[in-house]
Amino acid sequence: MNKLFHSYPTIITDTFSTGPRHPPPTHRGQHTKTRTSDMADNQPQPIAAPFPAPPPFYHHFTKSNLSHLRRLQKDASQQTPQPNGDSTGTDNNSSDTSTTNHDSKPDLDILSLPPELRYLLPPPRPTTTYTTFARPINLTAPDLSLADAGVEQLYPSPPPDTQLNPQPPLLSLARSLLTTYLSLIGNLAVNPEGFEDKVEDLQTLAFNMEDLINRYRPHQARESLVLMLEGRVEGLRNEIQRIRDGGGKVEELMKSLGESGAGEQGEEDDRGQKGAGGEDSERQRQRGLWRGMAECMAEG
Repeated sequence: MNKLFHSYPTIITDTFSTGPRHPPPTHRGQHTKTRTSDMADNQPQPIAAPFPAPPPFYHHFTKSNLSHLRRLQKDASQQTPQPNGDSTGTDNNSSDTSTTNHDSKPDLDILSLPPELRYLLPPPRPTTTYTTFARPINLTAPDLSLADAGVEQLYPSPPPDTQLNPQPPLLSLARSLLTTYLSLIGNLAVNPEGFEDKVEDLQTLAFNMEDLINRYRPHQARESLVLMLEGRVEGLRNEIQRIRDGGGKVEELMKSLGESGAGEQGEEDDRGQKGAGGEDSERQRQRGLWRGMAECMAEG
């Protein structure tokens, strides 16, 4: 860049002087080289990606590697002694479950696996601490209260032996939040710089509302469990009803088969006199019965 600054007086003098004046041939290459280097320095830098690239080991998650890992897990589960003392692993259902269930833990030494399969095994689940966004999180630490966070508590604390109902204080805080926001808008219209106090009040109200909302977490967990169980019960009822409907159709089909069999016993004399046409009609009747049974089984 210093060369460029030193070359500016020469360029300006050559441009505005009378008569065609050019730098000597020995300096022409230097000016061109300086301008080229400066243009290269002023090139815009490539824009960095807004999100970091995925870890490089995601290339190992291929179908062939996953199938290879399932085979190794199946072999390890078959070699592991069963609770009843059978180490041959003859139960196909248990072996299939161990290969498809990620929670199963067959005895696989991660160091004995090929490098491309080591990344497919998930790490052990943390029990005490874990790190997220470069911040350690303690799983056994108690929940942080408003007092511990240095925030003023705006709702009254319940007695020691009672549980707080968060709904009334939440409604009061919501009204206070709305009035504080309207007051902030009015103050900004008069004094645009007088916003700090109202903004702090809004933050305090929001923190208190968030703390009260978190008290609904146990209730939310119970209701989620109730909904899940109700859905399970409804599914079982529908399955039972389908089984009953299928059983009724099978009973009707068996009843029709019994009636046709009774009719055949009354026509034994005529059967001996049937020809090829009679045999064809009998086969068609049997095919129709089997077709009806297949339709009933498919619908059930």
